[in-house]
Amino acid sequence: MQRDPRIVSQFLDAACLRYDGHDCPETRQIAKQLLQEHPDLPAVDINTAACLALPQTVRAMLAKQPNAVHQTSGPRDWPPLLYLTYSRLNIHNETFSSDPRETLEILLQAGADPNSAYTSEHHCIFTAVTGALGNGEGGLLKQPPHPHGFELAERLLSAGAEPNDSQALYNWMQTHDDERCLELCLRHGLRAEHTLNWEPDRDIHTLDYLLTYAVSNGLTERCRFLLQHGADASVCREDGITLYRIAVRYGYDAVATLLSAAGATLDITLCDRFFGACFRGDTDYIKECHQENPGLINDLSANDRTILHQVAAKGSPEVVTALLEIGFNVNEREPSGYQHTPLHKAAMHGRHDIVELLLQRGADRTALDTTYQGTPREWAKHHGHELLAAFIAAWPHP
Repeated sequence: MQRDPRIVSQFLDAACLRYDGHDCPETRQIAKQLLQEHPDLPAVDINTAACLALPQTVRAMLAKQPNAVHQTSGPRDWPPLLYLTYSRLNIHNETFSSDPRETLEILLQAGADPNSAYTSEHHCIFTAVTGALGNGEGGLLKQPPHPHGFELAERLLSAGAEPNDSQALYNWMQTHDDERCLELCLRHGLRAEHTLNWEPDRDIHTLDYLLTYAVSNGLTERCRFLLQHGADASVCREDGITLYRIAVRYGYDAVATLLSAAGATLDITLCDRFFGACFRGDTDYIKECHQENPGLINDLSANDRTILHQVAAKGSPEVVTALLEIGFNVNEREPSGYQHTPLHKAAMHGRHDIVELLLQRGADRTALDTTYQGTPREWAKHHGHELLAAFIAAWPHP
């Protein structure tokens, strides 16, 4: 069937996850609207039929042209298998008898490669499994898994898809309370010796990469799970800092205990212990660290001194007070980026209690960031904290 290729391309583009910064439910609505306006789209070729998961149509097309299982088309030149697993139309009505699982089986029986994939402009490999499982930096609303995603992924892995699916694992590691993707890949052969497939020259082990993220975010149970499956507790972050130091520095005591038991290098410094106390809210230990080394602040790098900024944004007033009492500068600038002051950080995070505390301690409410030339009041307003912005504006001192 002939159809304007631009319409077909627009439909396929809108129907599927693209991982290009434009994934959203509204995009899928464009595809559904095009389908209403052009009801013959499913019969155009095997890729539109696969995108809609129409098993009878796909089977009929393959009966006429068996090589169509490898036919590529559309804006990304994908084969049918990728259109099936990346599609998010999820249409169920009297017009369409969609069945993704049967459609997948037909494609595999016809010779579709379970390792079908494309490479992004950033050299990341997006496989059929990646598409089925979805998720990613955009979050589950914008980049949801396929409605039958885990079943499709299970079938693809059983058919020989590579279990070391670095992109799928990366996408799901950012969802902190769901280990289904990791468990699935491990069940089908992901091992400790596997390395990230998007950076083959750097020899970064996949499980170690996932462990580094889990440690950095205090995900105790995920750390335990990864260590049980062979992740290396002694690896370092790219900047050379060990995972044990990271755990101590961010106050993740349970994670630090796990790493220690798994053979991590115990190389912490006084600064690391000091940071851990700040994040735990242990003001007594903050003072102990300062007593142990009265020159502690001078030993910190400019980047480390942003601990005051971090606590002003997400910590407690008690820790802010403790840091100021041992000599932190209330108007300290970040060494890079916007070069915010602690007051900027507290304002943009809506921390009325800490804003008031900083102002009482002499914070400069007129300080400008170096990117947008914005004051703390303006940053509070930009982030929707109108009452806090008014409070800063009414503060009687400059």
